[in-house]
Amino acid sequence: MDYYNADNDTVAKWVTGLIARDRVDLFYKNAAWLKIREEVLRDNHYECQVCKAKGILTMANTIHHQEELRKRPDLALCRGNLISVCPECHYLIHHRREANGGKVWDDEQW
Repeated sequence: MDYYNADNDTVAKWVTGLIARDRVDLFYKNAAWLKIREEVLRDNHYECQVCKAKGILTMANTIHHQEELRKRPDLALCRGNLISVCPECHYLIHHRREANGGKVWDDEQW
């Protein structure tokens, strides 16, 4: 099936099934993911959007789901949920969440 052109419900069912089988790796090998991944990187000029927001130019090679794939499989292929990031920022995003009980650290809270 061409998941790239599928509706969000169809994609969500597919991803939910992969999650249940502990085979999310298959999502990241699928042509639909590879296609949208490349589009987002190209649209963002292969620049890390987190670094860019800080005024730093860093090349990105990773696409991050802002709403986690396991929590929001319906947004798996939604461009608005995807952001290009460098490996360092991607690592920090995930580890800040782990250290903060699943919440992203937000200096604005304080």
